[in-house]
Amino acid sequence: MKKLIAPIAISLLLLSGCTILTDMPDRITKSWQTLTIIGVGTFMIPADWYAEQQDDYLFITDKPLSEDDYTVLIAGAFMGKSPYIVFEGVTRDDMLFSQIFSNGAMLFLHEYNVNETKEEFSTISLTNISGGNYTFFDLFVWNRDIADEWLVEQIAKTYRTDQKDYSNPNIGQLMTG
Repeated sequence: MKKLIAPIAISLLLLSGCTILTDMPDRITKSWQTLTIIGVGTFMIPADWYAEQQDDYLFITDKPLSEDDYTVLIAGAFMGKSPYIVFEGVTRDDMLFSQIFSNGAMLFLHEYNVNETKEEFSTISLTNISGGNYTFFDLFVWNRDIADEWLVEQIAKTYRTDQKDYSNPNIGQLMTG
């Protein structure tokens, strides 16, 4: 009887492991695409997201910006002279949480004043200090239902600093691929 219990127990463990693997959310198994911002670096986002640059802003959306029903998941911008003014009508207030990764990316949870309403948003700050130049590019997570805490942390961990010459006139331009 004891000899029969061990194989049954092992079979049940293997079967339960297979069930766990098939029940994993597809966000863990999705493929990713690489985005490069000249003068800042590269980072990755899920392959089914769209990244488009308009003026000095990067918009990461669930559908192309040309479609009427897109949702902004993450918006990116260079931080200028005032780190508190983010977009028109949006100012940064209190920092609630911070985490720094060894790749130079920083993850923050800030309280923002959005058109006079207090809201909490995660921010991934991509910092590049190579060549004596300090470049700060922040990714503001606008949709925490889709770009949840786990996914935002994975994006931050994929960041790699661009070590190129910053006299490039295309600094800040988005390149995909």
